[in-house]
Amino acid sequence: MRTTAVGYHAATRYPLRDHWRRTRRILPYVATAWGAATVAVSRLSGLRTGPFLVQDMMAATLCALVMGLAMSWFETRPVRPGYINRQPWLDLVLRTFLYGVVVAATALLTRQFLLAAYPGESIVQIGPDVADLFTNRAARRFLFLMLLASFGLNFVLHLRLVIGPDHLLALFTGKYRLPVEEHRLFLFIDLVDSTATAQRLGALEFTHFKHDFFSDLAGPIAATGGSIVQYVGDEVMLTWLSDEITAEDSPLRFIQLARRRIGRRRAYYEERYGTVPVFRSGAHAGEVVVAEVGDLRRDIVYSGDVVNAAARLLQSCRPEGCEGLVSRGALALLLPLPEGVEVRERDGLLLRGRAEELAVVELEFG
Repeated sequence: MRTTAVGYHAATRYPLRDHWRRTRRILPYVATAWGAATVAVSRLSGLRTGPFLVQDMMAATLCALVMGLAMSWFETRPVRPGYINRQPWLDLVLRTFLYGVVVAATALLTRQFLLAAYPGESIVQIGPDVADLFTNRAARRFLFLMLLASFGLNFVLHLRLVIGPDHLLALFTGKYRLPVEEHRLFLFIDLVDSTATAQRLGALEFTHFKHDFFSDLAGPIAATGGSIVQYVGDEVMLTWLSDEITAEDSPLRFIQLARRRIGRRRAYYEERYGTVPVFRSGAHAGEVVVAEVGDLRRDIVYSGDVVNAAARLLQSCRPEGCEGLVSRGALALLLPLPEGVEVRERDGLLLRGRAEELAVVELEFG
């Protein structure tokens, strides 16, 4: 049985529109960081001369746009070739080469722009030729420091992936240092027949199976504005702010995109694992308390009956074999339903730990 890491399949590409929406979410932060880095690096390297504040701002703005857009697009790309995922060092080499080329091109572009805007003035110590990037000492220092800056920004972006985009910003700003009440929708999903699949594949290969499944969810989550709260075994806990749910940023659209993604990967899953992931879901919405907790390791936690009820709805799907259960309160946030999603009326459910029945409906996805 194979145990090598497997990367994204080409069929997992999602629409260019969704990739651009994902890029736009981080572009302002990355562009601002690159603008500040350009000003600092140009001064530290000695590349810029004189107190030309206006020119500094113009150069920083140009670099911020070019470098910010390049990095935002590259770091949010949904597909990485499998050989890159199997060789992490190759990803580092390609990343370094890419940013080196972009930095050099941006430096020359900035030089040409400043020469055109301020003809005859000695503004930067670099000529318009590519060779000047390597023969000029200040230019070499500039390139080296800009590459260091790219590594620093890449570290922050990877930290963002580990902690979660929303959680990283909230932890840095202290947004939830004091508990806050928010109205949110929580969606729990898990794999159908995961125990039997794990026994058949073995622990190691089943972990690869889960990794592929979770990776296939990444694009749809980012495309619909959802946030991953945590992974627990073969379960994923997702959340959306209720007032930010729209037809485009909707849990139901996420489920549809995820099902389509896995459907396009059917041949890959059947060839490698002998089965295709099937998942079910449970969703509930309401007021929760969000707070930052911990000292040695800090995290943001969601507390309240809403979270427990959503988890119980997922558990209720298992014995009945349904695709998804949604509370009436959550359904009100998801209307109008996307094409291909149907609702089946259900009796209220008495969930464990609740004194009263919860009004629910069953979802079917065509």
